[in-house]
Amino acid sequence: MINLAKYKIDNIRNNNKKNSKQSSFNKSFKKGLTLIELIFIMLLLGIIIYTIWRVFITGTRTSTRLSQSVELAATARIADTKMLRELRMGVELISPTTEAGTPETSSVIIFLNKVNQMIVFYVNKNNQLMRQNRNWDSDTLFYPDNSSGAETVLAENVSAFRAYRKGRRLLNYHLEIAVDDPKLPDGKRRFSLISSITFRNNFN
Repeated sequence: MINLAKYKIDNIRNNNKKNSKQSSFNKSFKKGLTLIELIFIMLLLGIIIYTIWRVFITGTRTSTRLSQSVELAATARIADTKMLRELRMGVELISPTTEAGTPETSSVIIFLNKVNQMIVFYVNKNNQLMRQNRNWDSDTLFYPDNSSGAETVLAENVSAFRAYRKGRRLLNYHLEIAVDDPKLPDGKRRFSLISSITFRNNFN
């Protein structure tokens, strides 16, 4: 009986302690947060929001630059494919020349194709790579009607275009496309492409 009474008394004391702690917590919660705690929470939330914002901005900029690089590469390769398709039909290269055996670089590629059309690749004042089809008079070496011929735009934003003739058959050319990018040192994002082709038909 004595042990049972002692057990009941201990239970009553423990319950009183639990109720006292819970009451103390409730009173503290009802009081609200202190100014220091509120400032700390706001500061912590600010750091979290700023970190998320920086990650988002960095990801957006990286995505934009990758898109620009992919677009530049695609533009250059499409133009290069079209040029090579035309050059494979060439039978006589007119420019660049190799006067006195000295190789020459030129900003223009001029050649005759299998159907005796004169094709010209050049960059105009709007930085566009152009393909021009002109009529060719093999006797006078002039354009009979002095016209500019049909023109097609092959690429935009061309910053460099040079052709180099080596020997009698090999033609190399360099094509560079650039767009504005203020984050880079020179303010331009560039893509360069170098191609070569060997003329095989009736080459002088």
